[in-house]
Formats: sequence, C-alpha cells, structure tokens
Amino acid sequence: MPIDPTAEVESGVEIGPGTSIGSHVHARGPARIGQDCIVAEKTYIADGVDIRDRVKIDAFVYLC
Repeated sequence: MPIDPTAEVESGVEIGPGTSIGSHVHARGPARIGQDCIVAEKTYIADGVDIRDRVKIDAFVYLC
C-alpha cells in the first residue's frame, strides 16, 4: 500500500490493501479507508469517516 512520505496518517486509521494515499493527505483517527482506494493530494479525512472499497477521492477534498 503506497503512502506518500508527506502524508500524515494518524494512529487509528485503518487502510485497506491496494489503497494509495497521495502527498500532504491528513487522515485523523479513528477512520477507515477501504481497499483499492485512491486518495489524492492535500485531502483531509476527519475522525469517524468510513470510506468504502474502490473509492477515488480527488485532490483538495475535505471529508468531515
């Protein structure tokens, strides 16, 4: 699962197999990102968010 080194993925964030996390993404835990997802750069995922499998999230998205 490729996670960009600039991404901040906090403890408590579950990431499914095959999921890619782009640059400068901030994911707060607890949260879940399913398998085979793409999270593009500079996206924010708040705590409590549940993203299902095979979802693509474009850049600069704020999910609360």
